[in-house]
Amino acid sequence: MVAIPKQIAIGGLEDPSEDEAEIEAGYIWREQLWSAMRSFVASYMSGGLKGYDAVAAALDKRWGAKGRPVSASALRSALHDVERNNFRLEWADWFAARSTEIADLMARRVKPIKTPEQELEDLRNEIRETYPKHADGVIRKARTR
Repeated sequence: MVAIPKQIAIGGLEDPSEDEAEIEAGYIWREQLWSAMRSFVASYMSGGLKGYDAVAAALDKRWGAKGRPVSASALRSALHDVERNNFRLEWADWFAARSTEIADLMARRVKPIKTPEQELEDLRNEIRETYPKHADGVIRKARTR
């Protein structure tokens, strides 16, 4: 008799609509990030170079010696939606260090920004948990201001 490994349950999105929404959010986020990177590249100038040539030279200076050369054509291809996208993760650090928009987009996907309503609900829950006897009174008082 051969033992068959038991499939363990891994937490995730239970509702198919939540799964689809999360996938769609990932597509939108990726396009926003790529768009921000393309805009950054278009305005970047360094060492007499500009645009893709300047960014590729900066990335190549950082990664070329490690056997990871970067050319303007490879960068251009990586920042567009092509079948064989060769964007390299190590480039993300360079972009994020030079653009707060790119850094914010990257951070948002890691830890999404909450809406004001979500923050308020979290605050209410925290007050109720921390001050169970006085929470409702404090919340009512705050609503009347």
